[in-house]
Amino acid sequence: MQLTLATILSTVLLASGCSPLPGWIEPTVEEQAYLAELIFVGVVRNIASTPRLTSAEVDVDRFLCGCGPSRMSVSGLHGTSTCGPGIPQVGDTHIFFTCSKAASVGDSNGDALKVTINDFTLHTGMVKYGKWAEEIITATQGCRVRTPDECVNANEDNRTACQTDRALYVAHQQLHQPSRREL
Repeated sequence: MQLTLATILSTVLLASGCSPLPGWIEPTVEEQAYLAELIFVGVVRNIASTPRLTSAEVDVDRFLCGCGPSRMSVSGLHGTSTCGPGIPQVGDTHIFFTCSKAASVGDSNGDALKVTINDFTLHTGMVKYGKWAEEIITATQGCRVRTPDECVNANEDNRTACQTDRALYVAHQQLHQPSRREL
């Protein structure tokens, strides 16, 4: 009976995993940046999980596009088996592609700004930090890199809204087809 139960459980887990359709193409870092409202590099300081939701408290090192406070609360994270970008570990450095849920850039009492990842397709919204990814974002997005301290005095609005329109994503993908890789 134990073997049968183990077989059933493993089959259910495999069936519930993330299975992209044939021909699905992984979004590039440039595409994720193009479609996000607020992009920043930060170190994960805490993870809070429930069965349906994972969020991370992040200490921001620098903003690659947009501005905000030194601490962000990032929601919408979920594992790669459920087609998310993965669950970060405390102490890891990531680049977050987010949508702001607040009207203002920061607040005066030191609370974290609440944002959500821009998960417009499978495995999007966050990548493990790499200098190469930061260079692609800063070279292609026309944004000024700022520290949270520099953002305090910046009179700059973030991008107006996250781009979650699938048609826009597909059109952007077609422009960059030579640099794409199929999974």
